Amino acid sequence: DFSRFYDLLTDNVEYEKRADYFCRLLSMCGIKGGILLDLGCGTGSMSVQMAGRGYDVIGVDGSVGMLNAAQQKMYESGMQMLLLNQNMQEIDLYGTVDCAICVLDGINHLCNSSEVKKTFDKVSLFMNPGGVFAFDVNTKYKNKKMSYYVYNKYDILFQSFIFKSYLCNVFHGTTNHKNILLMKKILLTLFCFATLAFAANA
Repeated sequence: DFSRFYDLLTDNVEYEKRADYFCRLLSMCGIKGGILLDLGCGTGSMSVQMAGRGYDVIGVDGSVGMLNAAQQKMYESGMQMLLLNQNMQEIDLYGTVDCAICVLDGINHLCNSSEVKKTFDKVSLFMNPGGVFAFDVNTKYKNKKMSYYVYNKYDILFQSFIFKSYLCNVFHGTTNHKNILLMKKILLTLFCFATLAFAANA
């Protein structure tokens, strides 16, 4: 079970700083609290951090083992969170959320553009108007040029991307080729921003 080793593999992640960074991103878009969806929450480290910063957290993950570890962290921290065993492209929530995050390259775990689209559709479906979806991804540039940086401060500096809910609505309920191409253009723009941001901070 990968969940037994996950925290060891991500032991160098500065979750507090990463949570502070995502809170700043959300705050820049007017989100300073409310219900937060943590997609691919894993063992719950980020969920606990965001709950500690005042968000009502819903953690979603496809692994029961990961959620068991997240539940243990929840009890140990004294935080209250709702944990759901669901794949991110098939989420089915009880209501809407004010914002969503997907950290530590969770989007990269999706197998193809169809799964990415399904995930964005679902996030859009359960997002309140004006909500924000903030996520990070591993880019081709990072994997080729910066493989020695693993989950450090540069990761959150040049890979985070804000996806406003009105952009999600572009994809909601549609499956045509033009929208898939549009999504690819948006992701390509993200890769360009990542490269430019790194160059500016090199």
